[in-house]
Amino acid sequence: MKLGIVITNRNRPEPLSACLTSLAAQTVHTHWVCISDLGSSKIEARKLRGLAEEFAVSYLRIEHHEWNKGLAFNTTLKHMSPCSHVMQLDADMLLHPGLLATLQNDLRTNDCVVHVPRDIDPRQVGRLRYDGGVGGFTRLLGKSAPRGPYCVGGCATFPHQWLMDTGGIDEAFV
Repeated sequence: MKLGIVITNRNRPEPLSACLTSLAAQTVHTHWVCISDLGSSKIEARKLRGLAEEFAVSYLRIEHHEWNKGLAFNTTLKHMSPCSHVMQLDADMLLHPGLLATLQNDLRTNDCVVHVPRDIDPRQVGRLRYDGGVGGFTRLLGKSAPRGPYCVGGCATFPHQWLMDTGGIDEAFV
């Protein structure tokens, strides 16, 4: 599996470091990871670019005046190299260290996979010094709660070709 990951962002470098730490701890490596920056301020864009350099991932700056996750995702999808599957990942997501290995297995029998998140106070991530390992993830999971029956966010993984054929994420979705 060649997995590409798009992390959409606008002016949110704070949670992104822990997200990238969780990606770096995966046992399965990705084909590419790209931070898709849709119109962050100059100061925040500098921070996002710095995180991309620190974690050796791609950074795509898109000048735009308002937030539109679909536009950020689709623009990045068009600029990155083809792969078998693409994951849309929110900047405040922390992935279990074995998630991509499980995902790789799940995609052998499923066309797509969606992971629904649990919530945790972002201050807990810093207090517990999250390092991307199983122990740190387990401690954070113990402090988290279900997001609710109509949760939003999380991560979804789809075949790259399907996304290209359908035009990606609906940019008019609210």
